[in-house]
Order: sequence, then structure tokens, then C-alpha cells
Amino acid sequence: MDGFCALVPHAVKAWVRYLDASGVERSFEAGGWHARIVQHELDHLQETLYLDRMLSRTATTVENVTKHWKDVAAREVLRRLR
Repeated sequence: MDGFCALVPHAVKAWVRYLDASGVERSFEAGGWHARIVQHELDHLQETLYLDRMLSRTATTVENVTKHWKDVAAREVLRRLR
């Protein structure tokens, strides 16, 4: 979906359990930006696109985001769109 984007809800914290290359179970807790990235990458592994999880009312072009929302926090964008 080149040229388009939308807000996707993510948890602010994520607890991740996984198997390392040797098959040993490991875990970590991610918060903030790290949690967002972990969830984004897990979506890729589960073949989930942002289109599957986006808040549809926020869907727009990258050009529109740059023009109208570039310096506005996601929380504020949602408030204004209500």
C-alpha cells in the first residue's frame, strides 16, 4: 500500500516469550517504542498487514499526513477525528 498509512493500535508494553536458536525458551518485556516495534514485527510473522489492524478513520495518504498531521501526536489525531 505504497503512499498510504493509518494509525494502528499497539499495547504500550509487551511480554514476549520465544525460543532462541538453540531451542531454549527466553523472554523479555518491551515498553514504549520497543513494544511497538516488537508488535509490528510479530504482525509480519503472522502475515498481518496494517490494513488488518488499522483504525479505518485514520487511513489517508502519506501526502495528507505530511500536510496536516506531521507534528501531531497519535493521541491528538484520534481526539480530533472523533
